[in-house]
Amino acid sequence: VKVQGQVSIGDDRTVSLVDFAGQAEFLVSHQLLLSSLHTLCLIIQPAPSFESSDHRHFGSWVYWRKFLASLGDRRRGSLLLAVSELDKVLTGEDSNIDYEYLISNEFNKIKEQSSDAISCNEALRLDYRPRSIADTIYKAKQALRKSTAEVAHSWWVPNSYETLSRITQDVAKTKSANHELPILTRNELIQEINNFCEIVPQSSALLSKLTTDPQLLQKAIEYLEAVGDVMQAGDQLLIDPIGWFSTFICHFVKDDLAVSTIQIDNSALRQQRGTIHLSDVIQALEHEYVSPSEHIAQIMELLCGLELCVPLGKTSFLFPCLLPPLSTSIALFDEGYLNSTHASAVRGHRFRESSGFIPPGLFLGLIARLYQSLAPGVMHPTRMFNDCAVLFLNNAATRVLLICDLDRSVID
Repeated sequence: VKVQGQVSIGDDRTVSLVDFAGQAEFLVSHQLLLSSLHTLCLIIQPAPSFESSDHRHFGSWVYWRKFLASLGDRRRGSLLLAVSELDKVLTGEDSNIDYEYLISNEFNKIKEQSSDAISCNEALRLDYRPRSIADTIYKAKQALRKSTAEVAHSWWVPNSYETLSRITQDVAKTKSANHELPILTRNELIQEINNFCEIVPQSSALLSKLTTDPQLLQKAIEYLEAVGDVMQAGDQLLIDPIGWFSTFICHFVKDDLAVSTIQIDNSALRQQRGTIHLSDVIQALEHEYVSPSEHIAQIMELLCGLELCVPLGKTSFLFPCLLPPLSTSIALFDEGYLNSTHASAVRGHRFRESSGFIPPGLFLGLIARLYQSLAPGVMHPTRMFNDCAVLFLNNAATRVLLICDLDRSVID
C-alpha cells in the first residue's frame, strides 16, 4: 500500500514509498508495480530468519532477487538489501553474533548474482530501538539518496519529459483531493499541457510541441509509463498507477487486521471464486468518488483493459488474483471436472522456466488472457483456481488441465 505523500532524501530528491503487501492476492500486481525504470527495491529480511528455515521470512532476499531477475535487468544501484533488527527491541540485546556470518554470506552471494543492481558493500541495518531509530532513519535516507543518484546517473531525458511528469503528479493530487477518477484521456493531457504553457510560457517551447505532434506525445507518454507515472489502457491513462492500484485492490482482499470492504471472509471468497459484483464495488467505494456509479463503472472497464480482471456479463467481474488455490487434485475428480475412467488419450506438454523461477502472477495473467480469448463455455470460474484451470473443448468431450507448480517452476 502506498504511503501517503513523499519523503525528502536530500539533493532536491523525493521518493514515494510503497509497501508490497504479502497476501497472495497481491502477487499478481507485483510485476506490474515493479516495471518502472525508476523503482528502487528495498528488500527487508528479519535477522532471526537467516538461521531458521522454519521462519516465515526465511529466504526473502533470495525470493525477491529471483522475482526481480525474472522481470529483466535492474539499473545500477536500484536494489537495496536490509536487515530488520526488531528482535533487539523484543530481547533488549545489543547484538547477536550468531546471525552475522549468515547475513554476510547471503549478502555477498546475492550481490554476486545481481550484477551491478547492488552497489553497496553491506546490508542496511534497521535498528528500531528508541535510542537508535533516528540514526536508522538517517542511514536509510542516505542509502536511498545514494541509490537514486546512481539510477539517475546514466538516465537522461529532455526537460520537457520531466516537466510533464510533474504536471501529471500535480493532476493526480488534485483528482485525489476532489475524489475524481485518476484517469486522463490524451486530449485531457494535452489540455493540461496547454494550461501549464500559458502559465509558464518562457520555459515551455519544447513542451508545447507535444500538443501538436502525436508521435512526440506518444514518446513522452511511454517515458511516463516507464517511470511509473501513468499506465496506458487504450486512449485512457491511469495516473499514479502504483499508488492507486495498490490501494484499490486492498478493498478486495481479506486482511488479518481489518475486515475487507467487499470480500468479507475466506468462505465468501471461496463461494464467489474471485467474482466481484459491480453493485458491491459501488456500495463499498461510493464515499471515494463524486459520481460512484459512473466512475466505478469506468474504473472496472479500465481494469479489464489492463487484463487485471475480466468481465462476466455487464454486472460482475472475475479477478484472477482472487481465485482460491486448489487444495488437492482429487477435488477435480470429485467435482466432475476430470474423469480418468473415460479418458481415451492423455497428452502432456511441459514448460519449464530456465531461471528456475516463475513470477506468481504470470499464470493468473495467462488465465485472464485465455478467458477473454476462448469461446464461452471453454473456461468457467468454477473450474478455475489460482494454480490450475480446466478447459472444456469439443462440447465438453475433451478436457484439458492446465496446472502451474511454482516450486518446480513448471507449467503443465
